[in-house]
Amino acid sequence: MGLFALSGLYLNLEELLGMPVDIVRMHKNMNPRFKQRIEKEAIYV
Repeated sequence: MGLFALSGLYLNLEELLGMPVDIVRMHKNMNPRFKQRIEKEAIYV
């Protein structure tokens, strides 16, 4: 997914959900603490 598609998705999700969102791509080289925090707080849509 390209940058423009991600930014469109981001804006659409914020408008639809009425709250701030973060879009994160999970990968194997992520900091384990950061990955654990994302997994704990994530809401998958």
